Amino acid sequence: TTWIACGEISQVVPWGTATSALAEWSDPAAWDTAHAVGVQLQVGSISTVSQTEVDAGLNAAVLGNESIGFATATAGGGGAYTLSTLRRGRRGTPTRGHAVGERVVLVSPVLPLRVSGPAGLVGQEVQVKFLSPGQELEDVAAVTVVIAPPTAPYDPAGSADEAAQTANEAAQTANEAAQTVSEAAQTANEAAQTADEATRIANEAAQTANEAATGSRVLVMVLTS
Repeated sequence: TTWIACGEISQVVPWGTATSALAEWSDPAAWDTAHAVGVQLQVGSISTVSQTEVDAGLNAAVLGNESIGFATATAGGGGAYTLSTLRRGRRGTPTRGHAVGERVVLVSPVLPLRVSGPAGLVGQEVQVKFLSPGQELEDVAAVTVVIAPPTAPYDPAGSADEAAQTANEAAQTANEAAQTVSEAAQTANEAAQTADEATRIANEAAQTANEAATGSRVLVMVLTS
């Protein structure tokens, strides 16, 4: 059995629960301007961004098992918000309705919340563990996830880095196009493939990080064999 360390998450991530239901949506390619969802954050705050910024990867969140984006965050006080102008069903996640009490986690507070994993694991079912400080592998139960590839028009892995003008932009774009497996390009290629992993697993990682302590670090481990 081989576990690999895919990185650490050390930032505080806004998360909370839904305070209203959200109806099913049929067309992930279109903006959902017909519905809104109320959320109550336990940690952090959120703000309104443009639709262009949403498509560039900002205000990406996981609601229940659906990856969404939201342009409008209307504050209600005390950590309450109403999210509207929504992108639904990102990365092939189901767009069926949501109930009150479902967890919501922001996965792109500034840049996408992500860790690096081998590009060859995209599309595969893997075992993942999230270790807080002081924990060992045997202390933590594994979570089974499928690392999903990006889906147009919403690509937090590359587009958010373009919006933020990060130094990784060129390396990510090149490695997504070429899908190289050489050791020299491995690091950049892994970085380019990680938002797919983050949207699936940041939900669990963010909760672990915030429950442990503000600013605590979470080590993400992936089983490869």
